[in-house]
Amino acid sequence: QISFSSDGQFFLTSSEDKTVKLFSESNAKVLREYEAHDEAVNAVSIHPDGLHFISGSADGVLKIWEITDISPKKPILIFKSPITSLSFDPTGKYFVAGSAEGEIKVFPFDYDLDEPVFELNKHSARINSLYWSQDSTQLLSASADKVAYLWDLDFKNKSGKNTTSFSNHGASVTRAIFHPKKEWVITASEDHNINIFTKDGKVFKTLRKHTGSVTDITLSADGLKLYS
Repeated sequence: QISFSSDGQFFLTSSEDKTVKLFSESNAKVLREYEAHDEAVNAVSIHPDGLHFISGSADGVLKIWEITDISPKKPILIFKSPITSLSFDPTGKYFVAGSAEGEIKVFPFDYDLDEPVFELNKHSARINSLYWSQDSTQLLSASADKVAYLWDLDFKNKSGKNTTSFSNHGASVTRAIFHPKKEWVITASEDHNINIFTKDGKVFKTLRKHTGSVTDITLSADGLKLYS
């Protein structure tokens, strides 16, 4: 997994070699290396303040870090299976973690991290990606069970509700993202296709240009270009 800072000046990478590396965006130079975990590091996410990050490994352990410190602040076992995806919400108050068994947990971001705020239980296989809405009220989850789900999040009542499913793929859904301008959800899959859905789960358009698995997608800031 790769995670960029909010200002775009640096990014972090996770690796099977058990490390996390910090790179400069301008010249791709390694700025810092973190001897992160005892197992492969599957996921990493930079806090919106650019000063902290979290990492997750194949042994289910999550660690909280300061960018300037090569020693983690706190390790915690959050899953019995590998952590496969991590993402901070835009406010930085919360983050979400996904596992190889389809579990999703939403946590508050603090050093006294112990229990999740709530869990989102719907998927039956590996969580491949987790994507927040800009107002932090919704979350998209993409899974190897061939489905992406839209969740409405209620932090006041500590709950999340699955409102829509996006299930027109014939293989693992690798990524699901919101369109910044339209009421669309866009998904990528190992079935070689990209689907554009309306928010009620209906297919608006299918893009079939790839001849192999589509592993990632992203949109330009104005929403006019899709990269895959």
